[in-house]
Order: sequence, then structure tokens, then C-alpha cells
Amino acid sequence: MTPKRKTILGLILGLAVLFIGLSGSKGPGFTSATDITTLPDQVLLGTDTGEETGQLIVKEMKSLGLMPLEAGTYTYDYQVEESYILNTQSLTVKTQKGQIPLVANQDYAIASTSGGSVSGVLTDASDMDLFTLEDFSVFDKSFVLIDTRYYNDMAIDGFIDQITAGSTAKGFLLIVDNQVKLQQVIVDKNEEISVINIRRDTWQEICPERADSVAIHLETDVNPLGNTGYNIAGIYKGSDPFISDEALLIGMNYNYMTKEGREVLAFNLDLMKLLCSDTNKRSLIFMFFDGTMMDSQNGVLPMADDLPYSSQKIKAYMDLTKISSPNFDSLRFSTLQAPVTRQFAWSIGHHLSQEFTANNLPVTEPKASNYNGEYFFDNYYSDNTMFWDRGIATIHIGTYTDSPPSPDAKSLTSTDSRKHSLEELGNILLDVIHMNNY
Repeated sequence: MTPKRKTILGLILGLAVLFIGLSGSKGPGFTSATDITTLPDQVLLGTDTGEETGQLIVKEMKSLGLMPLEAGTYTYDYQVEESYILNTQSLTVKTQKGQIPLVANQDYAIASTSGGSVSGVLTDASDMDLFTLEDFSVFDKSFVLIDTRYYNDMAIDGFIDQITAGSTAKGFLLIVDNQVKLQQVIVDKNEEISVINIRRDTWQEICPERADSVAIHLETDVNPLGNTGYNIAGIYKGSDPFISDEALLIGMNYNYMTKEGREVLAFNLDLMKLLCSDTNKRSLIFMFFDGTMMDSQNGVLPMADDLPYSSQKIKAYMDLTKISSPNFDSLRFSTLQAPVTRQFAWSIGHHLSQEFTANNLPVTEPKASNYNGEYFFDNYYSDNTMFWDRGIATIHIGTYTDSPPSPDAKSLTSTDSRKHSLEELGNILLDVIHMNNY
């Protein structure tokens, strides 16, 4: 028998084992134990409550018997660019038709600002070749309109730097595709200019043709945030001496601004507690990431860059960082980065899909692009870093609270009008992880 045929036969036999005797296996039922009144009202990167909540998670890990991944520390700090939290904001577009106020996080989202009030006429650069333009004074004292469909992100960042350095431009208005989710509470600090993303359909309604005789007025009130984030990580050692070095990595978020976010943190802590109450043959690694409210600050990025555990020993990464509400219309779910060649991760993803269907949990899949057979999620780089940067098979589980689902996703099952709860999801996660405890 050739080595290739042996490999295929071994894979088939291995998958067959997964479905013999596992289907009836159940884990401990999900129960809520964390008192949410003990958790802060808000937790953000760069705040005292952020650091204090990180230490609360460390304390919980120690009480459950989790050990540090590296001697002496559960905490991994990292630096981010300076940023602001938006207290209030308004954006008005003035055309020949009059003043048009826009709706924040629906029509537009601010990417960076210096705070305060700024106004300027609009210079439409959508028909200019910005790669060859040498004189940027045409943009003096104006907002620059750029259509992002003509350039990639790196090119746009370069244009912003060049125009800012070579003119007295007031800011940039970037027309983005409608599927880009505009939900920005934390923005980059920029003392020189403001950058605003605006939905394509919104802009086409305002200016169906070339943007002539248009003025922009932006007003913001902001508070500065610190620039140090804290990731928390611990390992619950497996019981099987032969495979205890292998691990399932579970990523969670602990940043929020609402009571709903506080309930999500309580769910994450309860899930960790219940998983550690069961006997696991493989190890379980729990990572709580800071900065998850802004993709560029997401703590998974520096953690993946300097992972404190062998990526070859991590057999699957279950990304729960996009869980944002205790009640939801559908699950944000994908196993595209957990192919059948990654047996353990594929098995978990397959069982999850079966359980979601059996329990009538609607599922939507975030949009992804296929590059030579591997999938890259389009809207958040943080979705891709463990798979693309570390080669770890990844299963994505989050929540959507809008119906129909967010433009970030395409529907895989019909959306039930009834709200679903994290308790339902928790029961399934416990069962599936227990099923795959082989």
C-alpha cells in the first residue's frame, strides 16, 4: 500500500472512530453561577477597570486550578496606538439641497479624530489617479473624498499619509462597501486630521453624481484611553499522560460598554468553570483577550505573534470573541478554517453544526474569500490570525442580534423570530467538547 493510500485510510478510520459511541455523550449542563453585580459596568482597554477585571479573571483561573502557560504569569501586556472613546458625535453634510444630518454607526463611523469641531469643503478625488498625483495642495482646507473600491487598505493608508503631509487637508471621507459593519465606539487618536467611513448607499443617496459644492461638518467629544492592553491566559492540564500536551484553545473577550456585555463576561467565566469541572484528556487553554472592541487593538493579534504555547500542540482554536449579547437572533458560525484534514478541529465543528441544527439555532456564516483552498474572513483580520499566522485550525462562534443578519454574514439557516440565549449555546458547547474528549 502506498504512503498516500495509508494516509487516506488512516484518516477515514480516524473519522469513523469519532462517530462510534460519541453521539450520545453529554457534558455537564450549563448553569449560571457568576454574580454579574460583582462585575464592572464597563471594561475597556486602557482603563483602570480593564486592568482590574484582568486580575479578577486571573483570580478565577487560580481558584479553578488553571496554571500559567509560562512560569509565574497569567498576564500578557501589549501596546496599542493611542485612542479615544467617543462620548458624542455628529456629522452633517451640506449640499445644494440643504443640511443633511447623518446617523452614527448606521450611515457613517469615525475611524480617527482629534476631537472637537472641524469643517471644510469636500474635494472629490474619486476620479483622480492618486498614485501619480504630485501636487496635493488641491486638497488644502478640505475633506478628501476617496472611493475605497479602487484601492486596497495599504494604498489608502499611504494616500492619507501623503496628503496629510503635503497639504492642509481637514480630513478624509472614505466611501466603503455596504457590507462593512459601521460600529465604532473607540477611535484612533489623530491630532492632524479626521477619517470617516461612510456607507456607499448613503453617499449615493446624498450625491448620486459628482460631489460638487458639498461641505462637511464633524463634531466630536472624546476621552483619551490608555495604550496598554492585558491578555489573560491559563491552562487546565489534561489527564491522559499520552495526549495531555495536546490542547483545545478557547478564546474569549472581556471588553464591553453595556449590561449585555457584562452578562457575556459572566457567561465566559461560567463556561470556563464548568469545563474545568469535567475530566479532560487533552488540556484546555483559556485566553481572555483585551481590546476586542476595535479590531486593530484586539489582543489576539499580539498573542498570536508571540504565542506562549506550541502551535503544533494546539489541535483546535475555538474563537468565542464575537459573542456580544446574552440573547441573539442567530449564531455567527464558521468551520471554514477547520477542514477535514484537521481531524480534531473538524470533528468539533461537525458536531457543533449538527447540534445547532438539532436545537433549532439559526446559523449565519461570516463572509470569506478563498485563496488557493484556504479561507480568509473579509471584515476582521482578528478572525484570521490564529489560522493564517499560526496554522491553528479555527472554529468561529459569535452572535448576531439583528434579523435579518448583519451584512457581515450570509444566512445558512432560516432566522427564527424568537430570541435565543447563551444558556442554549453553553449547553451545546459543553456537550460537544465532552463528545470529543477521546
